[in-house]
Amino acid sequence: MTQPLVDSVSAAKLNQYLQSQNSGFKVFYGPLYSAYDLAGTARVDNAGTQQINAQTISFFQASLGQPGQGFQRALRLVETNLDGAPGQLPGGYSFVGHTLGVYYHPATPLPVKDWLTRHASLVHIRHSNTWPAGAIAFWPEASFGHQSQSVATTIANSLLQYGVNGAAASRAFPDGGELYYPAKEVIRFDVILHEPAFITVDGLTADGADFPDGNQIPEAEGALLYVMMEGYRFEKLSA
Repeated sequence: MTQPLVDSVSAAKLNQYLQSQNSGFKVFYGPLYSAYDLAGTARVDNAGTQQINAQTISFFQASLGQPGQGFQRALRLVETNLDGAPGQLPGGYSFVGHTLGVYYHPATPLPVKDWLTRHASLVHIRHSNTWPAGAIAFWPEASFGHQSQSVATTIANSLLQYGVNGAAASRAFPDGGELYYPAKEVIRFDVILHEPAFITVDGLTADGADFPDGNQIPEAEGALLYVMMEGYRFEKLSA
């Protein structure tokens, strides 16, 4: 028999709906990551030489489908999986970061990686709180992407590249020290570039031609640097 549509029934149904919203979450495991194209910024800073200026670059400030962070096009899923407003998860989603790392894309030239290791540091910003995390060399990440599990090679005169060979995992936070991001909470990491550098294949001033004809990094390839956290993403359930 159909219940009569009265205020008390409607109120009870509304209360049931609100309770079910808070009853649980879907849980997804994986990384939350954001890329920055250093080559794109170098072309803007100094088009002729492609030298990037000493500056602070920010991550998680461009979301999926938006331009920014050195990219002149919309960011794709290979560059970020942040899908809310810039610097935020969408409503109904939260994230708990258990590890933190700075990932060098394997295609980024070795001179650029060496310069970053010596002359760049990581900062976490949360509202008015700033956490200087130190040199990015102390926040390595090479557990994802294109790299071998080998830590040595028998090939004569070969070069072991940081972030490509080996499988260094992100630095894990101690129990209770995880990073928590409720829905629409600010997510921002800065990398401070303390010295300028030429963002080219050989680390020298641009010669006017893209690789392999010259030493410039093609715009389609870029010189990518990632900040990523590994952890759990929670989706709030609703009726």
